[in-house]
Amino acid sequence: MIRQTRRQRPAQSRNRPQPNQRPRGADLTATFEVVGSTVVVTCDMIITIKALPKYRLMPQDVAPTGITTKTPTGFTLTFAAPPAVDSVLVIPAMEPNIRSLSGGYMTEGSFPVN
Repeated sequence: MIRQTRRQRPAQSRNRPQPNQRPRGADLTATFEVVGSTVVVTCDMIITIKALPKYRLMPQDVAPTGITTKTPTGFTLTFAAPPAVDSVLVIPAMEPNIRSLSGGYMTEGSFPVN
């Protein structure tokens, strides 16, 4: 009788995480301040900006028209109209355009920008 042996992976790769199981980076938390028709965002970590984020300013339901980097941890969002007194900035889940250096996302939710 011929006996088959099981092939095992080499010991070096057993403990390495698989590419689809990599841990996600730390998420960003931020503070928001209204200055005229802009919202100044200051994060707790260094950020990378790829494009204009898909944030919304409610109750006006306005998207930002421009973004400017102020510091490695902050940026300014420009809106067509100044935010109202009771405005909130809505950040969608896992928005890919603004991330931390470790790959984390901006914390999702609705944030007052008074």
